[in-house]
Amino acid sequence: MLSQFFIVLILIFTSFNIIQTIEFGCEHNSTTYPIDTEWTLSESCQTCKCLSNKIIICRNRTCQIPKDCRMGEQLTLKAGSCCPTCSPIRRSCLYDSTAIL
Repeated sequence: MLSQFFIVLILIFTSFNIIQTIEFGCEHNSTTYPIDTEWTLSESCQTCKCLSNKIIICRNRTCQIPKDCRMGEQLTLKAGSCCPTCSPIRRSCLYDSTAIL
């Protein structure tokens, strides 16, 4: 029973990134965050939180992915976005060897 408990703890802790802490809050990329503050990392699709024990835990953001897009739309991931959305299908046709959008 005890070994199963430790396996669960190991699985929980391996899914988080732990970042440097300081005494009055948490510091990440030269920014200090008060305890219990949450923020999104701009360089990745992660949300981080400064815990009361002054440890930062980051986890991947969860996305609400649309099941079906409407007719004329497709699921796309826009540059700088973490989650895909339904966007109009970009179509073009050729006229006299020129693409018309």
